[in-house]
Amino acid sequence: MLKEREEMDNCDDYDPDGYGGSTMQDAYDQALEYSQKQPPEEPDIRNRSTLLARANELGAQVRDGALWVAAGVGGAVLIALEVIARLLGLDLRFRP
Repeated sequence: MLKEREEMDNCDDYDPDGYGGSTMQDAYDQALEYSQKQPPEEPDIRNRSTLLARANELGAQVRDGALWVAAGVGGAVLIALEVIARLLGLDLRFRP
């Protein structure tokens, strides 16, 4: 799709989702940027210390047998932490 967009010379007339010119251009620029990056490494789910390290990177802490996370954490991070908590056999709890 990026190749098709490039071949259209960034034509503003092609806006299938109705985003509008600049928003669509921003989305294209971001997609192009991410297409050129290496994907992040997946944690080894068999290795408890790897999962704990990833949880810490995402802002969580293990305390009192639970994985504690800030109440305002974003959706994607929350989903990742929920999966990590389940793999580790821990409850996911929120701190203020």
